[in-house]
Amino acid sequence: MNQKDKTINKIKSKGYWVINIHPEVYQEKRIEQRSKIKDVVRNAVVGLRGWDYPHYFSVGEHEPYIIGNCMESFKDWENHIEFWRMTQSANFVHLLALREDWSGNIKYQNVWAPGDKSTVEKILSVFNTLYTLTEIFEFAKRLVQQNIFDPNVVIQLTLYDLLDRHLLADSWPRIMPHVSKTYSWPWINTYPVEDILNKTYEFAFDAFRDLIDLFGWDNPPIDMLKNEQQKFVQGKI
Repeated sequence: MNQKDKTINKIKSKGYWVINIHPEVYQEKRIEQRSKIKDVVRNAVVGLRGWDYPHYFSVGEHEPYIIGNCMESFKDWENHIEFWRMTQSANFVHLLALREDWSGNIKYQNVWAPGDKSTVEKILSVFNTLYTLTEIFEFAKRLVQQNIFDPNVVIQLTLYDLLDRHLLADSWPRIMPHVSKTYSWPWINTYPVEDILNKTYEFAFDAFRDLIDLFGWDNPPIDMLKNEQQKFVQGKI
């Protein structure tokens, strides 16, 4: 088994995201030359925190490589484990390991019952989830700005291995009494390119609200979370 396949298998062994961004209408060569895919992705990469989305290339790493009519890249470093592919038809697919599952053997206390010594094996960070979704939609916007999706863009997201996963309150950090009883979260929408350009963070927050709703969190602090998203976008995190 080659290193790419090992990385993909590792991603799928725990919680992970599948991100798919593509035009609504298929056109074989929206990107005329395979070698230009590299520029399209590089120009759309989002760097709002210490690790870029998607991870493109660092000094000492292999650059994204051409295979068939696409370009691929993968990375396995600490809790940053991912694989992405972009085709000439402007179909972007990203497998992204859930960082929380690869951050070491960390134990969290229950914020609602501090004396509870029970072990929580799977958590989902509220803020990291909001940041990741914001990065995804910002990346989609930057792809749209390169005129490869006209007239509409489809964004399809799935987060796997949510069953019995607890929400993590980052501010403490302790687990919350909100647990998912669903294995996966699917999200798909078709957006006019103009809307992606003008309502990027609104759409990201809509997806975030839909995801955390699976955990039965009935009254999340919306204003605080939107403020957190705004600070993230402004580079104040």
